Amino acid sequence: MANTSPLKKTMKTKSLIIILALAFSSLFFVYNYSLFFQTWFIKLAPIPEAKPIGLSINQLNDLKEISLSYNSLNNDDKTSVKLQKLNRGWQWQTDLVIDRADNQLIAKILASFHNIEIIDSFSLRELQAKNTQASQAEILNLYGINAQSIELKLQLNENHILQQFILGADSPWIGDIAPNSNIKTFYIWSPIKQKIYLMRAPSVDFLKQGPTILRDKSPFFFKNDELLKIEFSSSKENWKLEKNVSAWQARKPYICDIDPLAINQLINDISKLKITDFHPSLVNTNYASLNTSDFYTLTLTYQVNQQQQLESLTLIPVKDPNNNTSHWLAKHSQRSGYFQIKSIGSSDEPGILNLSFNLADLRSKRLLQIPAEEIQSINMIYPNGFKQVLSQPRPNNWQLTIPYSNEETLIEKPHENKLEPFLKGLLDNLTLNIVSEQEEQNLADYGLAKPSLTLEIQTKKTLYTLNIGQIQAAQDNSNAPRAHYAKWNHLNTIFKISEETYYDLVAPPYHWRSSKIWNFSPLSVKGIIREKQGGQAIILNYQSFQNVWTAQINGNDLTTHLIQNDANKLLNNLNNLTCFSWLPRQHQESRNALKNPSIKIDIILQDDEDPKREQFLTLWLAPTQPNQYYFFYGKVIGRGKPSFIIKGESVKNLIMPLFENSFDNEQLKEL
Repeated sequence: MANTSPLKKTMKTKSLIIILALAFSSLFFVYNYSLFFQTWFIKLAPIPEAKPIGLSINQLNDLKEISLSYNSLNNDDKTSVKLQKLNRGWQWQTDLVIDRADNQLIAKILASFHNIEIIDSFSLRELQAKNTQASQAEILNLYGINAQSIELKLQLNENHILQQFILGADSPWIGDIAPNSNIKTFYIWSPIKQKIYLMRAPSVDFLKQGPTILRDKSPFFFKNDELLKIEFSSSKENWKLEKNVSAWQARKPYICDIDPLAINQLINDISKLKITDFHPSLVNTNYASLNTSDFYTLTLTYQVNQQQQLESLTLIPVKDPNNNTSHWLAKHSQRSGYFQIKSIGSSDEPGILNLSFNLADLRSKRLLQIPAEEIQSINMIYPNGFKQVLSQPRPNNWQLTIPYSNEETLIEKPHENKLEPFLKGLLDNLTLNIVSEQEEQNLADYGLAKPSLTLEIQTKKTLYTLNIGQIQAAQDNSNAPRAHYAKWNHLNTIFKISEETYYDLVAPPYHWRSSKIWNFSPLSVKGIIREKQGGQAIILNYQSFQNVWTAQINGNDLTTHLIQNDANKLLNNLNNLTCFSWLPRQHQESRNALKNPSIKIDIILQDDEDPKREQFLTLWLAPTQPNQYYFFYGKVIGRGKPSFIIKGESVKNLIMPLFENSFDNEQLKEL
């Protein structure tokens, strides 16, 4: 009987171990390959047409609650978030905290639910039947459904669940069309139907950032048209702003108008503030570096459903080792915990120090902060009691009403050279500075006790009164410069304004008269007589209905040489003649110049009441300076109107040649 050597026994033992190891490895490979092949086949095998199963718009509108469970398959580490729809948006709630939800992210979730499609589905029972060695958890894990997954539940109410599923992993893109960056294919697990679905929908990957991602990152929640008041206090600033109709005013520490661009920028920046982190308390927030004297308080008041609502934010600067403000902690009057907000940010996401809390930067630098279209009328009251009214019956259609005689008034268009600078001075020009905000002021120190002009400005809802005055710097020196001021009756503010703005606003009444020097109908014209100094008078007779002109000089008929179109142009230029500026009635320089006019023009008109009678409009013109023809003095004789200044270009159009070139000036002189 043969004996087995120890060596042979050892070799047999080792061989048996190797064989068993190979067998176990083969079984493990087959098992894992089966699971891998199942996953690979699901992802890459031909699939049927995608089937839309998204919620309808009506279902989304009726949706009342969304529940999310983080670590949904791990009861020991499960975090639940409930989203509930309220009147003004969604509410975010956990077991410990109730807060506003981020409505924009909720909208993205709803968009995903609305556009979701089924590409394929796999029964968990069938997958387990093919992979008998694998547990349910192992199979689900292959599709990214595990203890870290997120469960979503959509409910109309507590007893009516529309959809419930657990998010799985992304899959390679399924379909013929290249994917949009926001559209993904992914797996979900339905515990109710015990199925895994391959879906296509807008991505909700942002949910993976954690439960707080759905908390509202905006410290305040408001619509611009609801905002009524803004209050701010710090160690250096303490003010209160209120919206009055459509404009903003400071009510504290003094009353003043607010620049619409500046307040809109502040409101826009407040709406862009973002919370970068949430803290349940001040623990671990470096609160030891806080100094209460550095606190800011920002309070907003809104009008919602005819009720005022208030939100307040206490802002606490947090210092770094170099004593610079690294960030701010914020305590909201109605929200839980503390917020962390940037100190300095960008235009898209500003920090606290990017906001303009300086009242001097917010207040208006203009006299009046309303659109010109809102003005209905402006009473201009002069020191002597004279009053004329500038009104706007329709937008951009201004008219001037002035006293004429006894109780009669004259209505005409205001002079365009005066209207534009006046509105610019009132609405656009910046004031130089603010010289006083005191309640008790000596208005005489600013020339406002007896103002140069008082403007009563009537809008659709409000009457504003503005007094404008000037004062000489040195009373005993007539050549000393003058300072110019303006003050509204409803404000304590006294503005210093530029000399240019002063004279744009405070113009003599005659400057406002219509630029048209006369009004007549071309159909009533019977003739024109034009005479230049040192020349012969040209007499033009006109038959308006036939539109035919005849011409005479010294009794000689020159009609055959007259250019009919040029005679028509002359009539048109006379009918549309405007002045550059009116002059005061006692203007001596114009009187002297017009004693010897260089041009005389008579327009012969048919009397409206008696066709046999004739009326004359007589215009005299003379250059403002000898041998200078850029500007002329002018006056309509015998009509009671003052003299005026007219541009040389307009005069040139009145003395253009009327006869053919073949009829030269030498022949004209001989007549």
